[in-house]
Amino acid sequence: MSDFLDQALVNAPLGRVLHDRINRHLADGEQAEKAVARVRALHRPVEHRGRIICAECSAYDGHSSTDNPPADHPCPTINALQPPKETQS
Repeated sequence: MSDFLDQALVNAPLGRVLHDRINRHLADGEQAEKAVARVRALHRPVEHRGRIICAECSAYDGHSSTDNPPADHPCPTINALQPPKETQS
């Protein structure tokens, strides 16, 4: 937040409570963004035998084999992270 807004919130009635709550929400949002980035890093696309697969779902070893059947990328996990598509009425 800006310094001006910080000071206005702190000096207003209930300002400290609102200021602290806003900062907690911002911190929660930053943590959520970091968690999504970690999930995306695990479920990254890799090329395997001419197709793009999910490294995590396929248990790709980073060289040439998978422990699971190759799972196409984007996988259901990555699809779940996408914002919902707007429906047209």
